[in-house]
Amino acid sequence: MKNIKRILLSVFMSLFICIGAFATPKVYFVSADISESNLETTMISEDLSDIDIALYPKDENGTFQVIRFQEYCYSEKPFYSQYYGLYVYLYNPTEREIHIGKSSVEMAIEYDAKGDPVEYSKLKLKICDKTANNRFYKFKILDGLSEVKLLTMAQSYAAAHEGKRRYDISSFELYNMDGSGNVNAIDGKFAQTYIYTGYAASCGAYQTSTLSATVQSMATLELKPHATTYRPEGHNDVNEYTQDSLHSVWFSVPNEVIEQYGEMTAVKATWLNAVLAPALVTGNQDAYNAILNFLGDDLGEVVSGDNTGAGSGTGGGGGGARSVAPLSESETLQYGYLGVANHVQVGNTINFVWQYGYSFNLASLLNYSSLFLAEKEFYGQNANPLYLLFNSGAAENSADNYIVSPSEIKSKAIEISNTLDGEKLVGAEGEYSKAIFESIDEEYTTLEVKSDDTFDLTNTVVGSSWWDKLWGIEHTSTFDGIKGIDAVTSEHIALSDEELSSTLYVSLSDVSALREEYAAKAETHTIYLLRYMVSDYFAQEATLLEEGSTLGIPEVHKVDTNAYFFQETVNLDFDIIEVKCTKYGVETIIPVVSNPIDIFPEATPPIETTPDNNDDILGLILKILLFLLFGSFFSPIISFVISAFFFILKYVFVAIGVILKWAFKIIVWLCVLPFRIVYGIIYGIAWVLFPGVRNNE
Repeated sequence: MKNIKRILLSVFMSLFICIGAFATPKVYFVSADISESNLETTMISEDLSDIDIALYPKDENGTFQVIRFQEYCYSEKPFYSQYYGLYVYLYNPTEREIHIGKSSVEMAIEYDAKGDPVEYSKLKLKICDKTANNRFYKFKILDGLSEVKLLTMAQSYAAAHEGKRRYDISSFELYNMDGSGNVNAIDGKFAQTYIYTGYAASCGAYQTSTLSATVQSMATLELKPHATTYRPEGHNDVNEYTQDSLHSVWFSVPNEVIEQYGEMTAVKATWLNAVLAPALVTGNQDAYNAILNFLGDDLGEVVSGDNTGAGSGTGGGGGGARSVAPLSESETLQYGYLGVANHVQVGNTINFVWQYGYSFNLASLLNYSSLFLAEKEFYGQNANPLYLLFNSGAAENSADNYIVSPSEIKSKAIEISNTLDGEKLVGAEGEYSKAIFESIDEEYTTLEVKSDDTFDLTNTVVGSSWWDKLWGIEHTSTFDGIKGIDAVTSEHIALSDEELSSTLYVSLSDVSALREEYAAKAETHTIYLLRYMVSDYFAQEATLLEEGSTLGIPEVHKVDTNAYFFQETVNLDFDIIEVKCTKYGVETIIPVVSNPIDIFPEATPPIETTPDNNDDILGLILKILLFLLFGSFFSPIISFVISAFFFILKYVFVAIGVILKWAFKIIVWLCVLPFRIVYGIIYGIAWVLFPGVRNNE
């Protein structure tokens, strides 16, 4: 009777698949002789021959549904156990193609002595077969990391629990392609526990099947994370252009979960780290419009002779003249950028830059003029090709305060990736060309953050006193002991935007969204912040150089500093797997259902920027007042120092005069000495030879 009810319920749910829930699948057993069949290689049309296709129509607005889950060929016999596997049959009503190699299942991989799950993980799904219209898929759940072997796990559980095998599946994470070829990741709640007993035919002690299974619901927690970033105002210990960047997400947890299981004490998440190639923000509209046509193009590399190539990597080095590689269409781009370029001298004679960081289109500028580069001491590299370009607006010094939003960076990354050939990296919200990244981690990061874990941030800034500001004296401080997990309270919300940002370590740009979520859910939910990593964020002000000519003579002009380069670490496929709640010392692991997200932190302006106008009257007045204050306060000391200086200077000049006088006399005496010697010799000879000389004497 229970089986009949279950079948009727399955049919009923399939008729309402557009609601979007994963239905409880039918427990299915293969009747064929397992020794002669491998389920991984059978055709899906044969496996689902008993399915009424009319119950599973095409539906553009429908969602995934698991229609069958199956343990296949469990056995302690080596011959049969080689065919062991866990298989999933999926109904895909939209008929959109599911991305091969990206879809996964979240399931328990470790159990305690009582047989309850204590750890969940993401395991990949292998597509074994599908129908031609993509409406039905057959997957095999693959072993995860080397320590996660499904057969070993099942056998260990069976040995400790009277032959039972338990599989706890919280959700299926599927990546499908929309009509435009974009990726859309959906973590579909499944929340089913399967307990199998017995064996299929021939897999146990009998030739007939004794296999049976029970299915029951399991508790899961559905979360919707929102990403945020916090950066101290000063730089860290890497260099003066680098800031610590704290990566966090916040999400709402129903209070009833906390009341039942206790406070959240740990969160397990996974993601892939990737560092973007250098990106450029500019407020010069002419340069922006011109560079747009060259995004993704190779503009030529600077080639050095006896010196390290300029802009060829972190640090660079060396002075000396450089030559450039042959250029093609890049010769028509008359604009170039240099990060933190000091001592830029332009014209048609001796052009040089002493110290620079990031660069763009440097080869073209070198090819066009006699630009001379030296002492590349600042962090940076040649952005060639340049993939990401952002417009800060036409206002003067607009880039000095322009923040590039995460959504703008993400959309630009997807947009440029669609125009590039080569290998793609599939994320949760799009496909990205690998070319737009400087580096990509080989493996996903999987981390459990506990409530007593902490993070530290370094902040080096110019001191607040007038003396420090006058002389640019810096002080280093640290934000120590930032909690890995933190709950947002009403006391936090009562703070000002700036105080809330610095207290909870969230971006000022995200404060309003955090307030809105708190206002909407405070009565029924608790908002938690999860901080999970600190990365380096690089930002340098950039100088725009333009090729031109004066009286027909080519030269390079310095246009403005209304731009900056930036580089940051992004987290692709960020996904929360499980949370741990603790009540009265009892820990409960709750699997999480959460759509993965691609986290692109916002880009913020450099720590130091230079206004392009010279009418900073207030700054000039402040400098004059500081000078006058300095002079009046220390005037007695200054007067004494000046008097002592001139007193000493007087006797220094007297001493120099005496020394010069005696030096002159010595020089004259030395000059006359040869004549005196010659005269003496002649006179002596005359005195001996001519007595008259002696008589006259």
